[in-house]
Amino acid sequence: MNAREQEIKEQIRRQVARAGRQLAGYRVFLFGSRACGTARPRSDFDVDMNRVTAAFRAEAMQHTEVLYAP
Repeated sequence: MNAREQEIKEQIRRQVARAGRQLAGYRVFLFGSRACGTARPRSDFDVDMNRVTAAFRAEAMQHTEVLYAP
């Protein structure tokens, strides 16, 4: 991950942390190619909270990084 991509990830982390009380009881995940290190220059940042379907969670959790957990 290059410096700009790292900065974007940190911006996401800061925004999520600012929402603190509103996210009580949630975990926020970075998943997909950014989390597993296979992103290309134009890959997006896949971010979601723990309110997803079981099938989606099973797939996404194979390649995930926790960005926020109270």
